[in-house]
Amino acid sequence: MVTIANIGWSSYDDNEGPFYYGSNYYKIPEKEISFNDKCYAVIASSEGTLSSINMYDRAIISVGAIQWTELTNNKVSEMIGLVATRLGVDFVLNHIQPALTLSGGTFKQNTNGDFRFFIDEKEVKGESLARKLFAGGSNKKGSWTKTNITLAKTWAMCVANLFYEPEATEVQIEFTAPQLRGFV
Repeated sequence: MVTIANIGWSSYDDNEGPFYYGSNYYKIPEKEISFNDKCYAVIASSEGTLSSINMYDRAIISVGAIQWTELTNNKVSEMIGLVATRLGVDFVLNHIQPALTLSGGTFKQNTNGDFRFFIDEKEVKGESLARKLFAGGSNKKGSWTKTNITLAKTWAMCVANLFYEPEATEVQIEFTAPQLRGFV
């Protein structure tokens, strides 16, 4: 289990924030190996583990072996939404509720039926709401308060713990595999 003590701190350009490397690397299946399996292994070898989290750059939060981002295309909520669809919303909430509680956020389906994060009853779209949800404000160097650091590290811890669950990592692989051609 990942704890806040396991969450590191780093920076990139003018931003800083938490990160977690993780240790559950993508493994190529032992049976029939597809082109996607090979692509996944190559890309993941340079991006991260299935539970890796990066919250120290402009993307605000990047998750998993391919480092899906929330800011640019809601891929984090989309991937966690697939976990909720496959394994149940309670499975997801059991992992991320501490971060949701600290931020005042929720994770639920929007009017289109897509799982998304919400804060102040607004769907998290764009930089301002994403920063408010995941960091409590700006992630610029020198702008962090103790409260904001705790919030961001709690998000990193919660999402990392979700993707240490074998069932959730299987869903992450299922979510990612069909989209690999865009990376290749």
